[in-house]
Amino acid sequence: MPTSRTVPVAIDTRVWSDVAQFFPEGGHHRTIAANAECRRIVVLLIWTALRDAHCCFSFNQSVMDCMSLVGSKKRQRIVSFFKESKFFEVAQNYSARRNSIIWKLSKAKVKRVSGSQHSACDVDDYAYLRTRWQYAGVVVTENLPVEWLQAYDQSFNRACSLLWPEQSRWLPCVESSMAQLVIGTVSYQDCLDAAKRSRSLSETTPEAKAAMYQHSWSSFQQTPLLYLIRKSGRVYHQLTNQPKTLRRNNLQYQHNGLIEKTAEVDMSSTYWVLLTAMLDASRCKDQLIQDLTEGCFYRKLGEASGSVFTDSQSLKAAVNKDCLFGKRDFGKTPLFIALQKLFPDLARLIRHRRSRHSVSYLSDVLTNAESAFFVDLLLPYIVNAGTPALTIHDAVIVPASKASQVAGYCNQLAEAHFGFVPRFKTQL
Repeated sequence: MPTSRTVPVAIDTRVWSDVAQFFPEGGHHRTIAANAECRRIVVLLIWTALRDAHCCFSFNQSVMDCMSLVGSKKRQRIVSFFKESKFFEVAQNYSARRNSIIWKLSKAKVKRVSGSQHSACDVDDYAYLRTRWQYAGVVVTENLPVEWLQAYDQSFNRACSLLWPEQSRWLPCVESSMAQLVIGTVSYQDCLDAAKRSRSLSETTPEAKAAMYQHSWSSFQQTPLLYLIRKSGRVYHQLTNQPKTLRRNNLQYQHNGLIEKTAEVDMSSTYWVLLTAMLDASRCKDQLIQDLTEGCFYRKLGEASGSVFTDSQSLKAAVNKDCLFGKRDFGKTPLFIALQKLFPDLARLIRHRRSRHSVSYLSDVLTNAESAFFVDLLLPYIVNAGTPALTIHDAVIVPASKASQVAGYCNQLAEAHFGFVPRFKTQL
């Protein structure tokens, strides 16, 4: 892995002047080193805000105190900087209960980043790494070394494990399972085929996307745990956003003295399973459970709405947009009207959440509920039973020989967790 790989962060010159004055470069050699580290941490937090929908960032002070890369002295100075700088304001203060404050970029104007600029970083193009905003004025570019980011993530994860060991059981599970992977080499043609099959909305050409896939996979081969973070409950690592075909054709597990292919066990209609589990007992809930377990939920909505879709994936995308996350004409589309007719209790729950909260709130509720099952419950259960496993949101990657057994674990734990057994699919 070249040591020159960096993430460039463009910061308003006035903001950076504030940072440089508070953490100057001169002084005793220990002070110089501590200030340089503080500047990097501040840049990282600003970058976090530029990736956030609301230009916000936060940090838990207890975690920072416990981090080997930060510690209480640096944390105290960082907190003092944000309190004194006019370019940051407190959006929410949870310090009384959680020792955490949500900060918002202030004074220096920002503007939305266009889609074509999303790939400006020379790191892997994951959604959670893309900036949504950029400073509108004159900027100075500060570079965060990728290796330093990895060390920061590791220090953060270790601190969380020490403070909340029960909630951090996923970390050693991912690390041990990743160590048992045998990662094959992908060709450009493999990546191009995957790019042409991709359904993601992007301005990127298949050729550019294929080059990105190949670069990302090469990085994954060299340093499988280069990125390991948890956001909105979900665990992200270098394998997370790799195309399924590349994962299935180029990954193996070294398990019980053998090298074998992988299999993926995933839950069908995950968001709708999670929402169904939130409903009180009723005929509507009983019908939902039946339709979800039989795999006809999306088809029934499509038929009831009178809509015509070319394939099941297009139907699924339209249902999720019109009935969960869409903004324009939400609640008035044929698909949502069909949802109200077929599953009135579910439609009322969604309307209630959407009318009182933002779309991102609903998304966070669902991703956290998803991870409560897959990351906090299922993953440790599988690994503690002696089988390596890696989560990809609502799926687990396991050795093919263990797929049937893992599917049984899924059924068993889901029934206890949700009150019913959703539909799980196994792809070998």
